Amino acid sequence: MGMKMKDCKKFIFLLLATPFILSGCATQVIPLEPGAENVKVVDATIYPIALPPLVCQLKGEILGSDMTPFRKKDTVFTQSELNLIKNKALLLNANLAVIRKNAIVTDGNNYNHISISNAYECYPSYTPNETISTQ
Repeated sequence: MGMKMKDCKKFIFLLLATPFILSGCATQVIPLEPGAENVKVVDATIYPIALPPLVCQLKGEILGSDMTPFRKKDTVFTQSELNLIKNKALLLNANLAVIRKNAIVTDGNNYNHISISNAYECYPSYTPNETISTQ
C-alpha cells in the first residue's frame, strides 16, 4: 500500500514544519536588567545563612515564579526565575536575595516553581559563600 502523492506532500510539509511550529512554543528567557547582574542570590533552603545585622539591611520581600510550559517537576531554578529575582531585588535597591522558601505548584499537568526571598542591601565588602546560578 503506497502513499498517494497528496498524502506524501502533507507528510513532507508536517516533517519540515514541525520544528518551526514547536519553536513557537519555546519560552523567552526573562532578560536581566542593567545592574541586576551584581545581585547575588543565595538559596537558604539549601545553604543556611546568617546575615550580620550591621552589614545587611532588609529592603523587602520578593516573590519569584517560573511558569514555563513543559517544566519538569523539580526545584532547579531556571535562568528566567533567577533573572526575575535579581531584577526585583534591584528595584528594591538590594544587592542580595536570600531565598527562604520554594515550592512546586501543579494543576496535574503543568508544574510551576514559586519562591519567596528576602532582599537585602549589604555593604559591598560582604560576599555570601554560596550563591546559585543555572547550569
